Amino acid sequence: MNRSLLARTKREFYDDAFALVRQMCVPEAEIEAQIADDIRVARALLDGKCPYCGAPSTRYIDYTRQQGASRMPGTWVSYRCSTQAPQGQPNPPGTCDFMVDLKEGEASN
Repeated sequence: MNRSLLARTKREFYDDAFALVRQMCVPEAEIEAQIADDIRVARALLDGKCPYCGAPSTRYIDYTRQQGASRMPGTWVSYRCSTQAPQGQPNPPGTCDFMVDLKEGEASN
């Protein structure tokens, strides 16, 4: 079980982000909609599916990626729709374009 993704399916995971964005005067309805979508994406990925089209998703762990400071310790993980061409190659027209990079902490498997 990927505990990092499982944590992202819980509303409380987003509490700190919610408080920060609220200070920027973003309407609460927009914040809630984004959090609901983030939870939907995490649930699909936890099930091994692309959240856009339902095809299997692929998971690539990038041990060398470094992108600035982060409060969450861990490793960057790239999730992509399996219908895409391999990384570095162009996708054929009409291919699902889902891709997300997430930082998965020590709680991940």
